[in-house]
Amino acid sequence: MKGSTKTLLGFLAGVAVSAGVYAFLKSKKGKQFTKNMKDKADELKEDLADLGDKARNAMKKVEESLPQSK
Repeated sequence: MKGSTKTLLGFLAGVAVSAGVYAFLKSKKGKQFTKNMKDKADELKEDLADLGDKARNAMKKVEESLPQSK
């Protein structure tokens, strides 16, 4: 196969996959999947914020426990 033929086939495969993904996401199952992913992302965002708060508090305690140098 020539390079241009491979490129065209690759492009057409990409178009086919994109069309399939689009059709899935527009379906009822796809919309539910999207909602589930958004909910999970929101949970992860909250978990990361909590983890950041815990890390800041831990650093503050470590800094307070260190002797002050002058």
